[in-house]
Amino acid sequence: MYMPILVQMIIAAALAAIVYTIIGATPGADETATIAPITLILVLTGLEPVVVLTFFMSAIVASKLIDAVPISVAGIPAGVMSTPMVEHAQVLKKEGLADVSIRKIASGAIVGNLVSVPISLLLTNALVPIANVIKDYGNMVFFIGAVLLALMSKHRWISLVSILPFALLIQGLRTLYWDIGNVEQGTNVSTSFFLAITIGPAILSLFELLNTDKRNAMKTHHIKEIGLKKEVKMEGLPNPFKILTKKEIGYSAIASLLGSIVFILSPVGLTIFFGELFAGRIKDPIKKASMAVACMEALA
Repeated sequence: MYMPILVQMIIAAALAAIVYTIIGATPGADETATIAPITLILVLTGLEPVVVLTFFMSAIVASKLIDAVPISVAGIPAGVMSTPMVEHAQVLKKEGLADVSIRKIASGAIVGNLVSVPISLLLTNALVPIANVIKDYGNMVFFIGAVLLALMSKHRWISLVSILPFALLIQGLRTLYWDIGNVEQGTNVSTSFFLAITIGPAILSLFELLNTDKRNAMKTHHIKEIGLKKEVKMEGLPNPFKILTKKEIGYSAIASLLGSIVFILSPVGLTIFFGELFAGRIKDPIKKASMAVACMEALA
């Protein structure tokens, strides 16, 4: 009984790792837009939940490990969660340390997975018995979380004021979906909103091309020279616990732990908050950028 399911889990994990290592290396291949639809298809096929969960976790781990490449080399986020790291990764790139950036980000992802996966499973197991109670107060919890994140931002009052019109917009879209018969009355359509958040920045960038000033600002008047550093041979497989400093490992683990606990708040907001919290006081730009990308990737 258990052996067929175990075989399915191994196959699902292997396929997800291969496919999303390739997809994750593509700039702009957001995890929500690429993983969520395939996961939904697997759910609809009737596979065992544990097999679907295995596929999903393998896909997330693979895509988060490989997203260090487009961030560090092209300066383009692989997804929404990796957007906060771009600025710090570019600091390392300008200093000729793109290879260091890739190693730091990938190592931070490994530390984050080692901490977050077991913590998430333990929290899930603990919260299942009280799921109905939490559900009754879910809206209030999300509202309080939105207020807290707004107060943590630089423009806190603007962020606070923007909560109301944004909530009205979301509820208005839901009502529109129901009225035109896209979904049944009362059905949750949050997945659609997450996909919209993913493609929104891309659509905005396309519209910005219609603006002459924006278009002229994108022009380059010189050829960029790209140099390849002499490869430094490493003995054995890369070890994240040797690539990261002790402080980077500790802060990455703490960021991942705290992020797993307060996961109901904005993931991107938390990534920026903890990254700046742990790296903000470091004066040296190289060390600051290294700390920031490691902590942010551990949380992402």
